[in-house]
Amino acid sequence: MGTLAGPIIYCGNPDKMNKGSINQELKPWINENLTDLENTVNVFERYRKAFPFEKHTLVIHPNSSVNVKAILETSIYKECWRVMFKEDQLEADDLEAVMETAHDGMGIDLEYQKMPLDYDHKNAFKFNFLHLTEAGWVRLRHLLSLHNQLHVKLFDHNFGSKSLNAFLKFWVKSDHDMVCSLSLYLWNSIESSVLFKGLVVLRTFRFNTTYWLLAADATKSERKQPIMSVWWDGMSFLTDTWFLNGTFNYSLPYDHVGGVTLAREYKILQILNEKKNMEKKLKGEISDEKRDEIEESIQKCEKELDVNDVYYDEGIPVVD
Repeated sequence: MGTLAGPIIYCGNPDKMNKGSINQELKPWINENLTDLENTVNVFERYRKAFPFEKHTLVIHPNSSVNVKAILETSIYKECWRVMFKEDQLEADDLEAVMETAHDGMGIDLEYQKMPLDYDHKNAFKFNFLHLTEAGWVRLRHLLSLHNQLHVKLFDHNFGSKSLNAFLKFWVKSDHDMVCSLSLYLWNSIESSVLFKGLVVLRTFRFNTTYWLLAADATKSERKQPIMSVWWDGMSFLTDTWFLNGTFNYSLPYDHVGGVTLAREYKILQILNEKKNMEKKLKGEISDEKRDEIEESIQKCEKELDVNDVYYDEGIPVVD
């Protein structure tokens, strides 16, 4: 049992456990007549009574001597904030049992777990956060099903600029917040013209990095995090969503001294969206009077963009 970022409880292969001083300290709590799992649960319950905590992580090494289904029935598993399956492979029926336990109060780390390309489960994306190494089975529909999740991280996947464009468009129109952070390993280069096709974006430069910002549809009143930042380099693609009164910090998507809000950028995105909508109306059949009215509104938007120091780089609106 460790204490980094809350207690960390290990279940599984004894050869991969720490048999050092911590075990000696807990020895008075061990009952030799109980199984290892029963002792682990007892120690866990006594530990949290002595040292109350809100969150804990469970690390499972699912080797052949470990009864994964029995672990799933314990308070350690049912109440954990994060469960990690390390090194050894889960049996198919054990993976199925794990998926059946999904809820929005628990995150799951399945890094290095082998998953077939035809794998699927209705609960896979119902965990609060999900880390997958083998994610070749994940489809766009899985990402579009996200609902108030914290984080999704995928390593080996099939998503490219075109499918991510579909995800971003869905995010803009969604009635609800989808995911605070989406992280993908990059196997192919991102084409910004494809990624942002049909979208209103604002480019900015912070923390020595270029970010692309999008705003949720202003009519979606249930959205609590209505602005998204998109960033990528040669290895990773990352989206984060933000509260308007929250602060924008490099790799730190929550309030913190030193960050700045994105309220100004959100206002600019609203102006850009209004301008786009007006320009779209101009293409329809309208009266001369209505045309004059729309053109006046467009000019007003352009003046507001000037006031906010927005300029264009190859047609892309930019703010420093």
